[in-house]
Amino acid sequence: MQISEREIRNSLHRLAETAYHEGKSAYRDPDTVNLLLARIQHLPEVRSEKVRVLRKAIREARYRVPSEEVAGKLLGRIIADSLR
Repeated sequence: MQISEREIRNSLHRLAETAYHEGKSAYRDPDTVNLLLARIQHLPEVRSEKVRVLRKAIREARYRVPSEEVAGKLLGRIIADSLR
């Protein structure tokens, strides 16, 4: 499963907001974690159009990913995985 930057930002915002308003760690709040997991589970496993575009770019040697983007996705994945 992939998680977009928008989803990561929304998840972090929700966790921080919950922790602030409830005076507890959002990472330990089962309601928040369950809400986030439920939303993530409804995301499609494969985004066919994106896969098609990326395959074409790779075939044509036009696919480039900035290192900052790779680092951001890795950190986002770590955060998302820690919520499970």
